[in-house]
Amino acid sequence: MIWWRRAQLHAAVIGVIALALAVVATRHGPRLSPDSITYLSAAEHLRHGRGLTDFTGEPFTVFPPVLPVVLAPFGAQLWWACAVNVVAFVAIAVLLHRLLVQRVRPGVADVAVLAVVVCQGTVTVVGSMFSEPLYVVVSLAAVLALGDGLLGDGSPSVRRALAVGALAGFGFLVRY
Repeated sequence: MIWWRRAQLHAAVIGVIALALAVVATRHGPRLSPDSITYLSAAEHLRHGRGLTDFTGEPFTVFPPVLPVVLAPFGAQLWWACAVNVVAFVAIAVLLHRLLVQRVRPGVADVAVLAVVVCQGTVTVVGSMFSEPLYVVVSLAAVLALGDGLLGDGSPSVRRALAVGALAGFGFLVRY
């Protein structure tokens, strides 16, 4: 088997492990906090056309706007919030594996990503309704775009600079 195909297979297996852990962590719904309630209420307000406002009806200015926009199609439905975090967690595992496999031996990359995926703190954050999982996905995509992981040969270019700048700016709108 060609080495890069093996790396893709390993990333897929790690992604399935991440999926299973995230589904177990969110099986009873996400853990909620005051921040979570604010995100969910803003999503519900967006869904019903009341703009980006929090549960008090005031403009949503304390937190960044991307998570409520992502949650808006189903508003405050907890299953959707769980699904967003589950997908983000799987993406984190796959992107982190792709980043590491370019820099260390594949077996080391596998073990390192599995250590992150099975970490109690990581699973707890994924099982909560926070913006961190989505932010980590965007951040990993930006780091991969800096190298040759997402945009081709790795040589400096205006296209690469624009892509990394857009991802970094988007990341700021996901998590201040």
